[in-house]
Amino acid sequence: MDIRSILRDVSFRIYSIIDSVFSAENLPVREDDPRVLHDNYLPVSRNQILRDAFSVSSSEKEWQKQSPWLFSPWGLLSIAGCGGDDLNDGYGGSDSGDVPPDGGMKDPSQIDADGDGFYADIDCDDFNSKIIPLKNNDTVTVRQSVKICPGSYEKAKLFIGANTDSLPIEILAEGVSLNNATIGNSVLFDNVSNATLVGLNVFSSGSAIVRINGGEKNTVKNMVIGGEYGEGLVIDNSRYSKVLSTRFYGLYHDDGYISIRNGSDNSVENSTFEGTGLNHGVVISSSSNNHIRNNVMTGAFIYLSPTSGKNEVYRNTIKQVSEGSGVKVFGDENSITENISQNNPIGIFLDGNACGNTVKFNDVRFNSLYGIDGHDVCPNVISDNQE
Repeated sequence: MDIRSILRDVSFRIYSIIDSVFSAENLPVREDDPRVLHDNYLPVSRNQILRDAFSVSSSEKEWQKQSPWLFSPWGLLSIAGCGGDDLNDGYGGSDSGDVPPDGGMKDPSQIDADGDGFYADIDCDDFNSKIIPLKNNDTVTVRQSVKICPGSYEKAKLFIGANTDSLPIEILAEGVSLNNATIGNSVLFDNVSNATLVGLNVFSSGSAIVRINGGEKNTVKNMVIGGEYGEGLVIDNSRYSKVLSTRFYGLYHDDGYISIRNGSDNSVENSTFEGTGLNHGVVISSSSNNHIRNNVMTGAFIYLSPTSGKNEVYRNTIKQVSEGSGVKVFGDENSITENISQNNPIGIFLDGNACGNTVKFNDVRFNSLYGIDGHDVCPNVISDNQE
């Protein structure tokens, strides 16, 4: 019998011994073994791990083909040592490090099975890198499509940065609440394009609760944004961004819910605003070709600044403004059509220096002072309104 046959025979005998010793003993697998269940670790016998590691077949030919290293001196040493550092759990590691001395599992605060950078003690699904948590008192940066773990977070911030592969980013945040008192910029779109944030509920205060800074074609959808003071959402230097089906509430007196600055072709649609009677619902400044459509504002108004022009205010309902008017027009060449502005002091106000605006087909009845208060200093088209 040659040496190779002897080694083969010895290795098989050693394996048989290991098989008999461990066949009835269930030992835990390390946490990153894919056989571990999500909420309950699956005990697996050492015998099973060895079988998996060697892909053992009953035929000698298959043994030789699938595990040629097994018949080398190194293979024998590994088996004789019950796996050593490489086979103690089937996936590397050592008895002294990966499995605690008491035989239990590692601390969840040290486990990151999906490699997304969040440990299992805060990650609601540590086997899916596309589902991540936020962190209390910290900022989480997202550059790809993910779902946020549901729950309430304290002073957590979400930073949405540019995707390195230029693919659209969708962030699903239904059931997620941020309670971020007085810190501002709880959510920041920073020079990113084609990013969509859905379902987030955020209550904060500061310079801006949500800020879209630069980029284009970003969307905020089905969110709830409230606070004590400051600005609800700021669109700054952005184009083609959208605010859709979002509720705004709170904020102190004359603070604003949405400000559009230095941007164009942005839209605010199908959203609700619950103000105190003095709040700016939407403020547009140094911007053009923006669209304010189909919104309902109670106690909040629309303001088009002197530096805004060619914007559209269409089919909105504005009611219960305490002072001034439901729509205030100070810029040029804006279109104010088919709105309902009622139960305010003034329905629609046009400043004397606002020129070339079109105000048509609006319902401005039931206001305490005027339906439309315009000045003749600058020509505007005002017709077919219900007063």
